Amino acid sequence: MNEFKHMAVYEQLSRIVGVKFKARIKDCGIEFNEIYQLTDLVNDNNGYLLVLDNKYLEFFSTIEFVKKFIQYLKNNLNVLNEEYNALREKQSQPFYDEHQIFYEDERIGNHGTKQQALLNKFQKYLGSID
Repeated sequence: MNEFKHMAVYEQLSRIVGVKFKARIKDCGIEFNEIYQLTDLVNDNNGYLLVLDNKYLEFFSTIEFVKKFIQYLKNNLNVLNEEYNALREKQSQPFYDEHQIFYEDERIGNHGTKQQALLNKFQKYLGSID
Protein backbone atom coordinates (compact mmCIF):
# COMPACT_ATOMS: atom_id res chain seq x y z
CA MET A 1 0.00 0.00 0.00
CA ASN A 2 1.28 3.46 -0.74
CA GLU A 3 2.22 5.93 1.98
CA PHE A 4 -0.41 8.46 0.85
CA LYS A 5 -3.30 6.04 1.44
CA HIS A 6 -1.83 4.95 4.78
CA MET A 7 -1.72 8.60 5.91
CA ALA A 8 -5.22 9.33 4.55
CA VAL A 9 -6.63 6.47 6.64
CA TYR A 10 -4.66 7.70 9.67
CA GLU A 11 -6.02 11.25 9.19
CA GLN A 12 -9.61 9.97 9.04
CA LEU A 13 -9.06 7.83 12.13
CA SER A 14 -7.55 10.76 14.05
CA ARG A 15 -10.52 12.92 13.09
CA ILE A 16 -12.99 10.26 14.24
CA VAL A 17 -11.42 9.37 17.57
CA GLY A 18 -9.86 12.76 18.34
CA VAL A 19 -6.39 11.35 19.07
CA LYS A 20 -3.29 12.29 17.12
CA PHE A 21 -0.39 9.85 17.17
CA LYS A 22 1.28 10.46 13.81
CA ALA A 23 4.87 10.59 15.11
CA ARG A 24 4.50 7.30 16.97
CA ILE A 25 2.73 5.39 14.18
CA LYS A 26 5.34 6.23 11.54
CA ASP A 27 7.62 3.26 10.84
CA CYS A 28 6.24 1.21 13.74
CA GLY A 29 5.26 -1.77 11.62
CA ILE A 30 1.51 -1.12 11.72
CA GLU A 31 -0.26 -0.17 8.51
CA PHE A 32 -3.72 1.30 8.31
CA ASN A 33 -5.16 -0.26 5.16
CA GLU A 34 -8.78 0.97 5.02
CA ILE A 35 -11.45 2.61 7.16
CA TYR A 36 -15.19 2.29 6.66
CA GLN A 37 -18.21 3.88 8.28
CA LEU A 38 -20.81 1.37 9.46
CA THR A 39 -24.47 1.91 10.20
CA ASP A 40 -26.43 -0.47 12.39
CA LEU A 41 -29.73 -0.38 10.51
CA VAL A 42 -31.72 -1.74 13.46
CA ASN A 43 -30.45 0.66 16.13
CA ASP A 44 -29.31 3.42 13.76
CA ASN A 45 -25.91 3.52 15.48
CA ASN A 46 -22.88 4.60 13.50
CA GLY A 47 -19.57 2.86 13.91
CA TYR A 48 -16.35 2.23 12.06
CA LEU A 49 -14.36 -0.66 10.69
CA LEU A 50 -10.60 -0.11 10.60
CA VAL A 51 -8.52 -2.53 8.56
CA LEU A 52 -4.99 -2.54 9.88
CA ASP A 53 -2.34 -5.05 8.88
CA ASN A 54 -5.18 -6.85 7.06
CA LYS A 55 -7.00 -7.43 10.37
CA TYR A 56 -10.30 -5.85 11.40
CA LEU A 57 -11.00 -3.56 14.32
CA GLU A 58 -14.65 -2.52 14.69
CA PHE A 59 -15.60 0.28 17.08
CA PHE A 60 -18.54 2.55 17.86
CA SER A 61 -16.86 5.06 20.21
CA THR A 62 -13.49 6.56 20.99
CA ILE A 63 -13.14 4.61 24.21
CA GLU A 64 -13.99 1.37 22.42
CA PHE A 65 -11.33 2.13 19.79
CA VAL A 66 -8.73 2.92 22.45
CA LYS A 67 -9.42 -0.31 24.37
CA LYS A 68 -9.33 -2.44 21.23
CA PHE A 69 -6.20 -0.70 19.91
CA ILE A 70 -4.46 -1.26 23.26
CA GLN A 71 -5.26 -4.97 22.99
CA TYR A 72 -4.06 -4.99 19.38
CA LEU A 73 -0.76 -3.41 20.43
CA LYS A 74 -0.32 -5.88 23.29
CA ASN A 75 -0.86 -8.77 20.88
CA ASN A 76 1.61 -7.25 18.39
CA LEU A 77 4.23 -6.82 21.11
CA ASN A 78 3.80 -10.48 22.09
CA VAL A 79 4.35 -11.48 18.45
CA LEU A 80 7.47 -9.32 18.28
CA ASN A 81 8.78 -10.97 21.46
CA GLU A 82 8.19 -14.40 19.93
CA GLU A 83 10.01 -13.29 16.75
CA TYR A 84 12.90 -12.02 18.88
CA ASN A 85 13.15 -15.34 20.73
CA ALA A 86 13.05 -17.26 17.43
CA LEU A 87 15.79 -14.99 16.09
CA ARG A 88 17.96 -15.73 19.12
CA GLU A 89 17.35 -19.44 18.48
CA LYS A 90 18.45 -19.06 14.84
CA GLN A 91 21.55 -17.23 15.98
CA SER A 92 22.54 -20.14 18.19
CA GLN A 93 22.53 -22.51 15.20
CA PRO A 94 25.89 -23.37 13.61
CA PHE A 95 24.97 -21.77 10.25
CA TYR A 96 23.04 -18.53 10.13
CA ASP A 97 22.97 -15.42 7.99
CA GLU A 98 24.57 -12.73 10.12
CA HIS A 99 23.16 -9.90 7.96
CA GLN A 100 19.62 -11.28 8.08
CA ILE A 101 19.85 -11.63 11.85
CA PHE A 102 21.08 -8.05 12.11
CA TYR A 103 18.27 -6.59 9.96
CA GLU A 104 15.56 -8.65 11.64
CA ASP A 105 16.91 -7.65 15.06
CA GLU A 106 16.81 -3.97 14.02
CA ARG A 107 13.25 -4.30 12.67
CA ILE A 108 11.98 -6.06 15.78
CA GLY A 109 13.71 -3.55 18.07
CA ASN A 110 12.47 -0.48 16.19
CA HIS A 111 8.91 -1.75 15.84
CA GLY A 112 8.82 -2.91 19.45
CA THR A 113 10.07 0.43 20.78
CA LYS A 114 7.58 2.44 18.71
CA GLN A 115 4.66 0.13 19.49
CA GLN A 116 5.49 0.23 23.21
CA ALA A 117 5.44 4.05 23.02
CA LEU A 118 2.04 3.87 21.30
CA LEU A 119 0.78 1.47 23.96
CA ASN A 120 1.97 3.80 26.73
CA LYS A 121 0.29 6.79 25.04
CA PHE A 122 -3.03 5.01 24.65
CA GLN A 123 -2.97 3.54 28.17
CA LYS A 124 -2.32 7.01 29.57
CA TYR A 125 -5.09 8.42 27.37
CA LEU A 126 -7.49 5.68 28.53
CA GLY A 127 -6.67 6.51 32.14
CA SER A 128 -7.52 10.15 31.52
CA ILE A 129 -10.96 9.41 30.00
CA ASP A 130 -12.09 6.54 32.25
